[in-house]
Amino acid sequence: MKTPTGLKKLNIKLTVILGFVLMLALIIIIAAMGYLALREAIRDATLYSALSRDTNLAHDIGNSMLILNGALDSYLANRDVQSVWDVDYRLALTRRMAKMAHKSNLNPEIRDILVRVDDILATFNQKFNQLTELDANLIQVQRTTPSNITEIKELSKQRQALQNLFQIAAIKVSHNVESARDAIKVQQESIDTRIQNSFRTTMLVAVLTVAAAIVIALVVALLFVRLITKPVGVLEQIVRRSPSIAFRFSAAPGRPVEYVSENVIEFGYSADDFYSGRVKLVDVLHPEDREIVATKLHDLTTAKSSDREFNQEYRIITGAGATCWLDERMWVVLNDKGDITHYEGIVIDITKRKLAEERLEREQARRVFVLETFGSYLSDEIVAEILESPGGINLGGELREIAILVSDLRGFTKITESMDSRKVLKILNRYLEVMTDIILRYSGTIDEFTGDGILVFFGAPRQFADHARRAVLCAIEMQKAMGLLNEDNVKLGLPELSMGIGINCGELVVGNIGSNKRKKYGAVGSPINVAFRVQTQTTGGDILVTAPVYERVSSDVVTGPVRKVELKGIEGLVTIHQVIGLSNT
Repeated sequence: MKTPTGLKKLNIKLTVILGFVLMLALIIIIAAMGYLALREAIRDATLYSALSRDTNLAHDIGNSMLILNGALDSYLANRDVQSVWDVDYRLALTRRMAKMAHKSNLNPEIRDILVRVDDILATFNQKFNQLTELDANLIQVQRTTPSNITEIKELSKQRQALQNLFQIAAIKVSHNVESARDAIKVQQESIDTRIQNSFRTTMLVAVLTVAAAIVIALVVALLFVRLITKPVGVLEQIVRRSPSIAFRFSAAPGRPVEYVSENVIEFGYSADDFYSGRVKLVDVLHPEDREIVATKLHDLTTAKSSDREFNQEYRIITGAGATCWLDERMWVVLNDKGDITHYEGIVIDITKRKLAEERLEREQARRVFVLETFGSYLSDEIVAEILESPGGINLGGELREIAILVSDLRGFTKITESMDSRKVLKILNRYLEVMTDIILRYSGTIDEFTGDGILVFFGAPRQFADHARRAVLCAIEMQKAMGLLNEDNVKLGLPELSMGIGINCGELVVGNIGSNKRKKYGAVGSPINVAFRVQTQTTGGDILVTAPVYERVSSDVVTGPVRKVELKGIEGLVTIHQVIGLSNT
């Protein structure tokens, strides 16, 4: 015969109640045992602490007696006032220790020992007073009647007897102190044994009680879950396990939420937050995306076609305040009359995908910019290094020390003013092609071609410790290349060219310069103006460098006479050096 469902539930309820009662009883038992064990432990700890203090006092009394015996020996040898003071002080201190231990100790056996010690010390004090009086009489007799041998011997005999009494008293004190230590040790061992036994018993009972409580709690929990839960449908199980979040909200004003799957907690909200109205759907939307989502929903609602579903991506603010990207797919639910009653849909977190896409876009934009900015002005190796560098380059601008090389063809305008423009470009392009190869070989950055002039940086964007040396070596090779270039020009029926080069170094701001429509990597600072002015002092074939450059390359180059010149726009005289060649050639 089957038990009715109502009776089964009643039995489960009774079992749950009984389990709660048993757990409560076990908790009370554990609490009572803990209280009794704690009270006993506090009592034993107090007694143990007192015994430890007594051990220290006994040790101090023993040490004080040793010092007292030393002071007494000093007095017996010297019979001076200082020794008397030392004995009195040590004796008073030792008696004070014994009395303190006597007052604080609760053990009758130890108290009796300390009383005996105090009595011995009192006798010691009395006999020492007799000794000092006897010594005073002996000194008086020895001074006034030194011939009275009989009286001197009698006094010396009494003095020796007192010394023997002192030795006996010291031995008695030592024996009593040792007896007190032994008694304390026995009591401490007894307390240790009692504490260990109590701890073992308490732990055993506690473990058994806790184990029983855990078993009862598990049984009660299982019964309670069985009592209050209802079977979960297959569809609900699928929704719970899905990474997507399903939702349904009404088309009524305020669009109240009727369902949201429990895994919405991943975004820091609970389903009850939406059911109760504490959180509205519009509240979780990112402020910048609210209008877009509202417009999309309005378009879906007013659409006259039969297609009532759509996809969109937008951002939300989680309960923790973070921003997440969602991919939403939504359907409109109509009644028999064709009116909208509900909106249903699912969303999935695509934040990781969005972040990866943004990183990819930034990286692609950076690579495009580097290629557009430096592809024609840097060697392929340096451009590849910038692209592969995790930090890339600082396009926002930074202060850096670099070397600036400025070259210009001497008299080029006059040479070419009567030539056909195509021939002029041919001459200029041949010259710039040769110079560009040399500059890139020394890792220079070509900032710009100014007609027949070239502006080059060494040390930006790629940083070099020897930027000044690279600039000078590059200039020397550029001047050597002019000879070969002119030989070819003669063969082609073109005019010979001569070039002057000025080099300076200093701190400049380097970075991305320009507007959103047009920008380039460049440098700003007065050292560039100085380099241009130095270049104007050159004649064909010259390489002129400023003092800061010369200081960095003086051991590598051979120079001509030093000149001090006035440069337009530069305050004061500027020292320039003519570089003739390398010192090892």
